[in-house]
Amino acid sequence: MKGLHLLNLFGVLALAALCVAQWSTNRVLNLDINRLEQSRLDLTASLRDLEKAHAGLQSDLEHFRERFAQAHADAQSARTELRDTEARAHQLERDRDRLQLQIEIWTQAVADRDERLEDASRLLQSQAEQLRDAVTRFNELADRHNQLVQDWNQLQSRLASRP
Repeated sequence: MKGLHLLNLFGVLALAALCVAQWSTNRVLNLDINRLEQSRLDLTASLRDLEKAHAGLQSDLEHFRERFAQAHADAQSARTELRDTEARAHQLERDRDRLQLQIEIWTQAVADRDERLEDASRLLQSQAEQLRDAVTRFNELADRHNQLVQDWNQLQSRLASRP
């Protein structure tokens, strides 16, 4: 029996050693599981943060795309307006040049008209002087005629008064 006790003692000691070895292995594995679980939780939190950041960046990207599209449309509109403005400026320059030419033509025409008016004025003054001279001579002639008529009437009246 003593052999059985000893065998039993060795069995209990072997079982205790096996339990200690199993506990040690389980402890290491449990620590690894806890570390891995903590790591998983940290990574899950990081993933959520990254997903939030991704969603924010996605929203920003969409916003930037919209702003870029609007800026592109505004740039296209500005280019169109610039082309229209440049075309209008060129048209206005052509109109200005044409009007300047017309002004030069009209200025020359006015100068020619003024010269003709001066010539006509000189001619009218000359004709007015001739008219004054003719009126003066006519008046003198009329005065002489009236004097002759008076003289004739006096002569007639003298002749008629003679017996």
